[in-house]
Amino acid sequence: MNKILTYLLGLSIAVISAEGIIIDGSLDEPEWEEAFVIDKYYEAVPYTLKTPDVKTVTRIISNEEGIYIGFTNFQDNASMLSNKSMRDEIPNNAEQNGVAIDFDGDGLKAYMFFATLANIQGDGIRPLGGWPEFDWDGDWDVKMKKYDGYWVSEFLIPWNVVLMKNVDTPYRKINITTFRYLTTDQAWLNDTKTSGFRTNFLSNLRTIKVRNFTKRKLNYFPYISKTYNSVTGFNDIPMSDRIPPGLTTVRVLQFDVGRISAELLLK
Repeated sequence: MNKILTYLLGLSIAVISAEGIIIDGSLDEPEWEEAFVIDKYYEAVPYTLKTPDVKTVTRIISNEEGIYIGFTNFQDNASMLSNKSMRDEIPNNAEQNGVAIDFDGDGLKAYMFFATLANIQGDGIRPLGGWPEFDWDGDWDVKMKKYDGYWVSEFLIPWNVVLMKNVDTPYRKINITTFRYLTTDQAWLNDTKTSGFRTNFLSNLRTIKVRNFTKRKLNYFPYISKTYNSVTGFNDIPMSDRIPPGLTTVRVLQFDVGRISAELLLK
């Protein structure tokens, strides 16, 4: 309660919104100029909480599509490592950005989204009283891009990536934290002085307000099935009892479209 009140007094709880943003690794749309900005990071792993030598500027904005997070990561070109890895591979030796979001703002769980400079995605869930679990895969988008002296990662976390509680107000409070991995220092940087492997992780997220949107998601999975029935070799059974006269093989071709659940999510 005290933490939320602090943000209310100091930040008036940041309200973020956007109109149209393209996920291309270029934060050049005018909407980014009005974004909520985070530019203070601390070394959270190892837990020294010292100010890093490199600068990170993160912008957060939202619209009816979801939450956008844009990272600008300053460092020497030679130190930008973009080694390939598998999705959800932890650990991996590449520059990374990520965000953890408690969509319901109740401190019960946060969804974690991260990506390497090689455009390899990873995601998972950090439940209350547990550790990060990476067997959950969400449908979200990210794009990384290198520049001279810095690199950019641009995230879009759609509203329908998870099922959220219904909120009957124009705005929704969410808890959020952002992070960056430095390969040269083998260190994780975080803006709220925590990490997913600390017991106080969920209680140390930042509270912000975003506009509340409704978005449905329909997943279609077409499939074809084939049934082949044949009766042969039963000489002790009269043919008339085996199958209808004149019919020796039955082939059935079926086509159906399975529509998986439509999720109604309020953002």
